[in-house]
Amino acid sequence: MAGISPISNAEFLHMMQRCLPPKGWSSKFAVAHSGGADSTCLLFLLRRLAREFQRDDGPKLSFTSFHVNHELQPASVAMAQSCAQTARELGVGHRELRIPWGTPPYPPRPGAGDAVEATARSARYHILFQAMKSACIGAIAFGHHADDQVETALMRLAKGSKEFGLAGMRPIRRWGMGFGQDKDALGWAGYEGMRHYIVRPLLDVSKDRILATCEENKLHYVEDPSNFQPELTSRNAIRQVLESPEVAVLSPEGESPPKNIVMAQKAVDDLVKMSESLLPFGDDRRDQLRDVVRLYRNSLDLAESTATSVIRSIRVASPPATFLLAHKRATVPDDEKVRSAIVLRILRYISSEPWGSAASQCHRRSSSILSIAQRIWDTDTPFARRLAFTAGAQVQWTPVRICQSGKLKFGAPREGDRVGWIASRMPAEARKAAAVYLDITDALRAKLKYRKDGHGPGPVLRMLYDNRFFLTFHLDRIDPWTAGALLEGEGRVKIVPDTRWSWPRIVWERDDDREVVLGGVVAPEMQWRNAARSRKSSDWIDVHFVRTLDDI
Repeated sequence: MAGISPISNAEFLHMMQRCLPPKGWSSKFAVAHSGGADSTCLLFLLRRLAREFQRDDGPKLSFTSFHVNHELQPASVAMAQSCAQTARELGVGHRELRIPWGTPPYPPRPGAGDAVEATARSARYHILFQAMKSACIGAIAFGHHADDQVETALMRLAKGSKEFGLAGMRPIRRWGMGFGQDKDALGWAGYEGMRHYIVRPLLDVSKDRILATCEENKLHYVEDPSNFQPELTSRNAIRQVLESPEVAVLSPEGESPPKNIVMAQKAVDDLVKMSESLLPFGDDRRDQLRDVVRLYRNSLDLAESTATSVIRSIRVASPPATFLLAHKRATVPDDEKVRSAIVLRILRYISSEPWGSAASQCHRRSSSILSIAQRIWDTDTPFARRLAFTAGAQVQWTPVRICQSGKLKFGAPREGDRVGWIASRMPAEARKAAAVYLDITDALRAKLKYRKDGHGPGPVLRMLYDNRFFLTFHLDRIDPWTAGALLEGEGRVKIVPDTRWSWPRIVWERDDDREVVLGGVVAPEMQWRNAARSRKSSDWIDVHFVRTLDDI
């Protein structure tokens, strides 16, 4: 493509460095390969980069192309074949992932009139994550680019998002616990999702440069015909409006444009209007919209970086699974985006909703986020008038005073005390009690029987509790008497919420009505902690809080 430069290796190396996971790259890597120009270009760039920088005596990088075959359109077979051929030509491993529609947790195959876009996306992400887990792959790359960023920002704007939504996608993010509610739900990732990442190295690259790279290197790709049908998805409608600004030409003479086209046009007009103070708009609307979204992205990145620094300065040591903040007027951030970023991070950290899900962040409702920020950063309201409250995400905010000794108190402050707010998991409602009151007797006995039958020294039972704690039962360490009693049917082993912070406590309810505490949360003894709770009850049970305050 004349006048448009392809992506160089040095450029792509820099793009990949911006996507580096916290613990670096693993030896295995996956690419979500649709067969289109974007993912084909990405697969080629990764393979070329690995060949140039990989030393003969260094660790070998393993790339795998994952193609999800939804089998929802006639072109599916040709696209799958094209992906397999490209992977062979590049010398990259390849897997075709066919969605087993109708087999739980996958829903029935969507038909005419169904929400095809949302259903296909949920199924696609679920099968990709399962493939990553089975192949021990820690990160997967997507080929989203700068034009996709604009479309994403416009989709979010059409749904009412503000600056956070206008920033588009991030170069790297943790996969998270998923969007299902339990391990049997579509979209569920659980604890494993906290150790997997999605990277998008091409977010600053225009579609033109991707096409130029494909042309320069003679890469074969296919176009998904559904991408050009604006009636199918809101993204397609936005794409059509961006390519054909005169909406009237999209409809027969005398007819009004389809509703999704009207919404797409309004989103474009709104973004242009919102951005007039940032950039002057000229003839090339595509370039300028990319620049505007990039400005929003950079602004949000700066807010997140500032939020990290502020969190370090205001956080006070507190019980596990809580966040205690104490600040002075001088430490209140002036920038609303920074205050909102801090609130979102704390919500995601404390919530019992799946980490990273919309529910764990109050669905990012501006009204909820701003309401929380206003109350916790308020330095004028007297302590006696501050009340505990919740604004969503199953998180409770409670005013506290911090004594000079470090103890937490909930009464009126005394001289020398600091005041602050502690965020904690809201006590479970009665209708949701099943999430925090668990009977694990049968699961333990099944594992113990496996060990008794001579299948090994003893398997490990692992479980995620309340989306907050990861419990590991090392059955090779259990004492013979306890193991024997459990195998013989003595009592029930349960997990119940403990303390006002809803920690997990593992108890053995014996048949003689005695209750034996087997394990629970262990932390160094501090002023806010009873010394008895600092001691570990059993050396065969480990309990760890798994949520993170990281911004990815």
